[in-house]
Amino acid sequence: MKKFIAIAVAAYILTGCASKEEKHLSVIPEPVNVSIEKGDFIVSDNTLLCLKNLSYIDPTAQYIKEYLSKWMNLTCDFSEIPTSNKNFILFEILDSPDSIIGNEGYLLSVTKNNITVSANTTAGLFYGFQTLFQLTPPDIVTTKPESFSIPCMSISDYPRFEWRGSHLDVCRHFFDVDFVKKHLDILAMNKINKFHWHLTDDQGWRIQIDQYPKLTEIGACRVDRTGIPWREIQPPQKDETATDCNYYTKEQIREIVEYADQRHIDVIPEIELPGHSSAILAAYPEFACDKYPYCVEPGSYWPPKAILCGGNDDVITFLKNVLSEVAEIFPYKYIHIGGDEAYKDNWKVCPKCQKRIKELNLKNEEELQNWMTFEIEKHAHSIGKEIIGWDEILEGGVSKTAVVMSWRGIDGGIEAAKYGNNVIMAPNTYVYLDYYQADPTFQPEAIGGYLPLHHVYEFDPVPQALSEEQAKYIKGGQCNLWTEYINTPDYAEYMLHPRLGAVAECVWSPKEVKDWINFKNKIVDYKIRLASLNYNFCEGEFKPVISTTTENSKLMVSIDSEVAGTDIYYTLDGNEPNTNSSLYTKPFEVTGSHTIKAATFYNGEKKHSTSSIEVFTSKMTGKNITLSPQPSEKYNAQLGATLCDGILASTNYNDGKWLGFQTDKVDIIVANNAESIQKLFLYCLVDQNGWIFAPKEVEISVSDDETDFTTISSQSFDTEQKVQGATTQKFDFDFGQKITPTFIKITLKGLNALPENHTSAGKMPWLFIDEIVTI
Repeated sequence: MKKFIAIAVAAYILTGCASKEEKHLSVIPEPVNVSIEKGDFIVSDNTLLCLKNLSYIDPTAQYIKEYLSKWMNLTCDFSEIPTSNKNFILFEILDSPDSIIGNEGYLLSVTKNNITVSANTTAGLFYGFQTLFQLTPPDIVTTKPESFSIPCMSISDYPRFEWRGSHLDVCRHFFDVDFVKKHLDILAMNKINKFHWHLTDDQGWRIQIDQYPKLTEIGACRVDRTGIPWREIQPPQKDETATDCNYYTKEQIREIVEYADQRHIDVIPEIELPGHSSAILAAYPEFACDKYPYCVEPGSYWPPKAILCGGNDDVITFLKNVLSEVAEIFPYKYIHIGGDEAYKDNWKVCPKCQKRIKELNLKNEEELQNWMTFEIEKHAHSIGKEIIGWDEILEGGVSKTAVVMSWRGIDGGIEAAKYGNNVIMAPNTYVYLDYYQADPTFQPEAIGGYLPLHHVYEFDPVPQALSEEQAKYIKGGQCNLWTEYINTPDYAEYMLHPRLGAVAECVWSPKEVKDWINFKNKIVDYKIRLASLNYNFCEGEFKPVISTTTENSKLMVSIDSEVAGTDIYYTLDGNEPNTNSSLYTKPFEVTGSHTIKAATFYNGEKKHSTSSIEVFTSKMTGKNITLSPQPSEKYNAQLGATLCDGILASTNYNDGKWLGFQTDKVDIIVANNAESIQKLFLYCLVDQNGWIFAPKEVEISVSDDETDFTTISSQSFDTEQKVQGATTQKFDFDFGQKITPTFIKITLKGLNALPENHTSAGKMPWLFIDEIVTI
């Protein structure tokens, strides 16, 4: 986890200055509009700091003054706008509001004579300052030059989303006030405006509540397992004393809230209910359904048993009282109430819960959680707050005013938006930053998963499945940092950076200005700036990504590495690449079958492991393919192009190479252009534990006009047979002679429900399809 500066500095020296002159600045997130002009403004000791329509004592003005000195080595007091001295930096609230930039946008103008940052609000000025800081040399904080230049330019910038968030779990591992402040500083630099603070969980209650002192006297303490890997942590032993105690006092929380407010960040507290409540029940066992001796858990034990009793009126009173105290400390609109992973086995056998279900005429325990959520929401409204909950709150029905935070992929967010609820997207498929960000072989232990920088950068909070009207309910997105395996501030920063920058660009910048190559180059300066500010970060994923595209029926291979300033060498014959192998410079064409291997090198030294992929061409290569219906947005790869990209998917349905359909029929139409073929192969995935079944029948039809199709072959598959693990099912069609159809239709007919012998019988299964090959 050493800070990786050498490659970044070298790349900056080689390419940084040129890239600024030629195309882009190293500003993250990318501004909406940038126009670079000739000339430079020179910042020096003679530069004055001026304000217009803004008080000198305003918190934003004080922040700007402090950080001009702290970050830019520019020590100056506020001055009147000069009439003769032209060397000044002006921050101004506009006389007439600019309707385009809104409440958080800004205008930044750099001329040879001055710099002007204009905005409608102090929030806009604050974000304009963050951009100005990123226009300075990336190592300015440590080098402290006497003077430096900023290119002349004009910028118009404003956020795409109102909710740009970052979550921190302080329950699994506690982080002190100083770290939280440092964390808020880097959120501010990235124009993040919501800090989601996960304050309560099975592993600790971290917030002082005066009415219930045992929450911190007992609930904030657990047995000490420092230094033991998370997976190996054992529960408390008999008579073992809980000595690992940590929580925030109300005074400390107010200090953090004030610190965040100066940085235009709302602090959103999360108070978990009704599950993840071991710490509560350890302190107040009378709120449980049973007499189990709950403790504050030093690790994670699955499934989480602890749940507050849904039939106990005292529990509802407790929660309302807690939220009332929380609301007094956090002067913001929202309180997050959790709602996730509430395992209800205790409710099913609890007389009080079952009585409540019967009295309220509820259908099941899910509706009991919904009732509980609604009761808490009513109280939240009475004290001027609104609630946010994880997407599980949808399962028993949810009020129209609750905000849904979608974490189990994007489906919960889609469902909520279609229902008319506001949504914050935080899918574990893109923005769970506790997942590995590079080859686990070379990384410190993490919880699992794999979300390298380039994958995080693909995050779009608005799912394609939503209409324009439904998309209005998507209020933004955020990244989440759960800390089961993250036990130090240094490691927390390592997992956050530079992926936080990718998330920031996804939630601030319009899609039209996002560009992976540009972003990858900007990360060079970003890492230097992080290092100069004393933040740890990950080097990145050195393992190359090999991909294919088709151009005019040619199969083109591209190879990319996340780390700028390195070289990629490759082979086509399966041999291990070295510096005598082919140097990758641009996409290249392949024909036939090849085993491509590629590795990243820096200064002649191989970095990390080799990537390997099998590619091949067939008569299907580059064909136009249409799909009906469209695949799930979670498993849509490159849509129809996925089926003729010359790469066979693995048996991992999450490898990004499969098209997944949760339906019982899929039609694939191939524009064959009357090319002669005799055989056709189709590959499907079978992973019955994952609800993925092979089609029970595949039918091949042909047509000359894409309207009237004639069936020429079909195959059946016994979907009743039990298949262990994950495997690929190949369907092999031989037409007996060469045919020249203009269009080929492949129809897959699947199950309409999981079979009776399946643990989830009756649920809708999936069809997963990859490659189509014709010869």
